[in-house]
Amino acid sequence: MADLLFVTMDAGGNVPPMLGIARATAARGHRVRLLGHERLRARVEAEELELTPFKQTRRWDASHEQSVLRWAPMLTDPLLGEEVRAACADRRPDVAVVDCMLAPVHDAVDRLGIPRVVLTHTLKSYYDGPYLYLAGAAARLRGHRVTAQWNRARANLVTTVAELDPAARRRQAPNVRWTGVVGPTTAPTAHRADPPLVLVSMSTNGFRGQRKSLQRIVDALGELPVRAVVTTGGVFAPDVLAAPRNVTVVGYTDHLAIMPECSLVVSHGGHSTVFRALAHDAPLLVIPSSRMTDQPQVGRAIADAGAAICLSRSASTRAIRSAIETLLREPRFHGVASELGARVRAVDGASTAADIIAEVVADP
Repeated sequence: MADLLFVTMDAGGNVPPMLGIARATAARGHRVRLLGHERLRARVEAEELELTPFKQTRRWDASHEQSVLRWAPMLTDPLLGEEVRAACADRRPDVAVVDCMLAPVHDAVDRLGIPRVVLTHTLKSYYDGPYLYLAGAAARLRGHRVTAQWNRARANLVTTVAELDPAARRRQAPNVRWTGVVGPTTAPTAHRADPPLVLVSMSTNGFRGQRKSLQRIVDALGELPVRAVVTTGGVFAPDVLAAPRNVTVVGYTDHLAIMPECSLVVSHGGHSTVFRALAHDAPLLVIPSSRMTDQPQVGRAIADAGAAICLSRSASTRAIRSAIETLLREPRFHGVASELGARVRAVDGASTAADIIAEVVADP
C-alpha cells in the first residue's frame, strides 16, 4: 500500500477528473488524500476521500463573476509551495499527483524529491498554446518554467480523447499519456424526452457577462417547443433570471441524472460538461464564457468533429434560437455525438490513470 497526495484547487472542471482518479487509486488499496481549498470538502468527502485544506494561500471563490486575469495570482501564489511542504512534512507521500496549473507545487514537490505525476484535465493543445502565453507567462515571472515542470514529471496524464486533441498529432514529451475521459463509461439508456429536453450548464466559475449571456439563452429557449433546465452553478441565484414557463432555472442539478433524457446540451465549453454530454450521445451548443480559457478550443474541437455548433458569448437571442433549432432538427449532429460518445465510453480514463500511477509507485 502506497501513500499518495493529490494536489488540486477549486477551479471548476479540473476537480472531477482529479476526484475520479483519486477514487480509482484508493479503490486499489492505497492511502489517498487531497490537498486543496476548503470549499472542496463536501465533494471530496462524498467520494469517501480525505481532504487536507489549504491554510495559508489567499482566499479564493471561483464562483464570483470576475476577470480571468485574477486567476494568475492564485495559480502562482508562493504559499502553494508552503502548503505542500507542510503537508509532506506531516505525512510524506510516496507519489504526488499535481494539477498541471499549480506551478509552485510542482517545483516544491521536486525539491522534496517526491516522484511526481501531472494531471492535465483538458485538451493538451490548450496548455501547449494559449495557456503558455497567459498563466504560463505569469508563472515565468515567479521563476517557474511550466513546460519544463510538465516534462520532468514521471508521467503527464491527459484526461481526454486523443483523437479530439490536436496536440496528439504533434510530437510530445515521452511522459505524456492520454488516458481517455474520466467519466461515464456505460452506454446511456435511450429515453429522449418529448418535447425535447435541453440542459443548460454555463460553468460553476464566474465570468464577466455570464448573466447576460445566460439570459439570452433562456429567452431563446422560451420561443421554442422544448423543455429546458438551466443551472446557474452557484454563480448567482436562480431568481435573477426571468424565465418563461417552459424553462426551469435551478442552482445545481445532477447532470448524470438528467443527461440520458436530453436531446441537447448548451454549455460554456468546459471539458467535463462537454464530454459528459457526449458520453450520453447528446450534441452541444457551445457558447464560451471566456476566450482566455480552454473553452473555445474544446468547443471548436467538437464542432470540427460535427457534434456541436459554436457561438460567441455576445450572440443574439435570435442566433441562439436558430442554432438550437438546427441542432434539434438535423439528425447528423446526434449521429456524430453518438459516435463520439462510443469513443468516450470505450476507455475508463480513471482506471487507466490509476494504472499509470501504479507504475510510478512500483518504480519510484
